[in-house]
Amino acid sequence: MGTIKTGFWQTKFIITPTEFHDFLKLSEKYDVKFAELSYGYPQKTTSEILQKYTMSYEAFTSIKNDSEFIKTISCAMEIEFEKYKSSFHLLLDRIQFYKNNVLARDEIHCLRISFPKGYAVNYEDEKGKYFVYEDINKHEPEMYPIFETLSKHIKQFTKPFRFEIAQRDKIEAQKPSSVRISRQAAEDYGKSWLFKEYQLKMKSFEK
Repeated sequence: MGTIKTGFWQTKFIITPTEFHDFLKLSEKYDVKFAELSYGYPQKTTSEILQKYTMSYEAFTSIKNDSEFIKTISCAMEIEFEKYKSSFHLLLDRIQFYKNNVLARDEIHCLRISFPKGYAVNYEDEKGKYFVYEDINKHEPEMYPIFETLSKHIKQFTKPFRFEIAQRDKIEAQKPSSVRISRQAAEDYGKSWLFKEYQLKMKSFEK
């Protein structure tokens, strides 16, 4: 039978490894466990997640193109409660952009945490079995407040990500949807090989 599509609460952000470490430490207060989204869902420590992000961040913000060393982050942030277990997703996202009307071969990287708004519930009627989505807060009331706490932590020291691209005959402003960036990350990204190669100019935190 068919399903009703639902959306996600999500927060996209670009922060330094030090700031990401603080985010992971805050997650640990809620006994978050990290499971890689690959065969067998292997458990990963916060140190392993931090190391992977640090390698990606340093490869992206270096003065030369080290994109081959960027590591994909794809894991579930699992929390076990008394009656159920649930999770957020932590993913390495990509921001595409155009240079002189051509899609750039390289992409800007950011992180994303997401949590579904819907909870799949099985039903059965005269036509057979099917399922619909209900408000997840009805079934997992403890999860969204934790997601909101982690999101607010990020928003406290970040601003909307803004940059400009020098096109053939104009300067074009870019405002990737809902992506936020910290002050130090904005400085690091602004000096990165990708920003220099594509003539991008960081505008976040600019007075």
